[in-house]
Amino acid sequence: MKTKIYNIKEAAKFFNVSEATIRNWVKTGILNLENNLITERELFRLKEDIEKGILTKLNKRANKFNLNKNFIPEEYIPLDKSYDSNIKCLKDIITYIKNENLSVEKSINYLLLNYIISNQMAFFDNEIKIFKNNLKKEIKKLEIDITDRKFVKLLEFKLPEIPDPVGLIYQSIFKEGEKSKKGSYYTPLNIINKIRDLYVKKNFAVCDPCCGTGQFLLSFAEIIENPENLYGFDIDKIAVKIARFNLILKYRDVDFEPNIFYHNFLIDEYKGIPFDLIATNPPWGAHFSYEELKILKEKFPDIKSGESFSYFLLASLNVLKEGGILSFVLPESILNVNIHRDIRNIISKYRIEKIKPYGKIFKKVFSNVIRMDIKKLESKNNEIIFNINITDKDIKIMSKIFELEHTTLKGKSLWALGIVTGNNSRYLIREKRYGFEPVYTGREVTNFFLKSPQYYIEWKPDIFQQVAKEEYYKREEKLIYRFISKNLIFAYDNKKSLTLNSANILILDFDYSIKVVLALFNSSLYQFLFRKKFNSIKVLRSHLESLPLPFFDKLRIKNIEEMVEYILINRCSDFFDLDEYIFSCFNILAEEKEYIRKIVKE
Repeated sequence: MKTKIYNIKEAAKFFNVSEATIRNWVKTGILNLENNLITERELFRLKEDIEKGILTKLNKRANKFNLNKNFIPEEYIPLDKSYDSNIKCLKDIITYIKNENLSVEKSINYLLLNYIISNQMAFFDNEIKIFKNNLKKEIKKLEIDITDRKFVKLLEFKLPEIPDPVGLIYQSIFKEGEKSKKGSYYTPLNIINKIRDLYVKKNFAVCDPCCGTGQFLLSFAEIIENPENLYGFDIDKIAVKIARFNLILKYRDVDFEPNIFYHNFLIDEYKGIPFDLIATNPPWGAHFSYEELKILKEKFPDIKSGESFSYFLLASLNVLKEGGILSFVLPESILNVNIHRDIRNIISKYRIEKIKPYGKIFKKVFSNVIRMDIKKLESKNNEIIFNINITDKDIKIMSKIFELEHTTLKGKSLWALGIVTGNNSRYLIREKRYGFEPVYTGREVTNFFLKSPQYYIEWKPDIFQQVAKEEYYKREEKLIYRFISKNLIFAYDNKKSLTLNSANILILDFDYSIKVVLALFNSSLYQFLFRKKFNSIKVLRSHLESLPLPFFDKLRIKNIEEMVEYILINRCSDFFDLDEYIFSCFNILAEEKEYIRKIVKE
């Protein structure tokens, strides 16, 4: 029988870890890789070692799916005077279900009836009496057996006094591993209520495409007048059942059929109304079957990552009204991690209303959390989103930079890393010697020019660990920039200098003035842009390729070049006049200059 093989990405999904973690396991010999592939036998061998406790460190991380303990999502319970009482009610019910080894789904059915009775919308005394038609239909689906004493006893328990007590119980019964597989974690009410207060109008049609037990919809019901304007979809039948009861109880004086459905929002076709508002906390990192992934890739070909929240974002935008609002709770990684570039490219076409950081808010989840609010209108400032540190003032300034007609370095430049010798103490010397030439590190790279070299090297590319093409180092004209830095620090080089790996090389390969690039990238304005746009301690090629290079007129180009040449010839440390001139090229106001320089000095 043919042995099944996995690539790095598939192995990461198998263990629910990152691809970087898999590579690290390979590097440290924990996992064996052959021709960039891993056999199924090898994966199960490691899985068995983890389960036996042989690999204790990995057990905590990779075996997350197999955890059997339950935990209470305490962020779901208000921190008020009833907190202790609610926790006790919750624990009493969970303990009873566990000790009696009761079916979760059947237990939820009886707890829903308990909820209806405690709200005086039904009565139980050897028989069930129901007072509303829509409740009769829902309770009939529960298939309550009043002779089953173990389950009937669940009608006697006091429920937590919160808007969704049965949902909380169901969430708490979940094994942590099951929650992780589904990417399912409940959202703190203060975040949901903020979305409601910002965006919900009484006549809006609103939707939660992965509604769970209906947290978002219950909050929005405080404002929405017609319950038939609330729509929810989920692939968890039990959660859908709970959500339907929750909504019926919320609108207890209205006899209606809740628009909450057992429906796969990503795969099943939706042929309904467009929505004014779509808000949710979508699954993060949920696992799809092979068949599901095949459908999703065909339906959403622009999503390459296979990430569940990216699919939900795109599917929701497709059914959102023009001018409608989408508000999602998401991991902060969507803003800057490379694998999520696909969804960033899509949502950057629309207007980003708000990116609100929350830090770590989910128990047992270590990712930072943001809320992203998107208005379905075409955006004119696509380049300046995805940064939680950007204020309205920042956007105004950055808009001035991007509004000028411009090009970028992407696809028009050559890039080279500095030399990696593999043994600096062996190949570098402090004093110049015959056959050796200067080699520059990041420390010698300053704004506009290189400081005196501290090291010399004999050019023997064949013995070094890593080198770029010699022609890149030996270009007549190039820029050298410091790689590890929170600022842009670019030096001009026309002496065919060598660099080490802390100093990288940029060569312009198109018709644009290298001295204008040098001036822009060393200016206070572009330091500000780099800080706000990337907030990084590394200057990456991808960062530089996204910075705008305006099409200045000939006079401005000439003025900038002459000012740069003066700085280079005289090795000036004062660039104030050039800085001011660049500000003027972008119409930066006096108060904006002061603000920019203050940010850059931090």
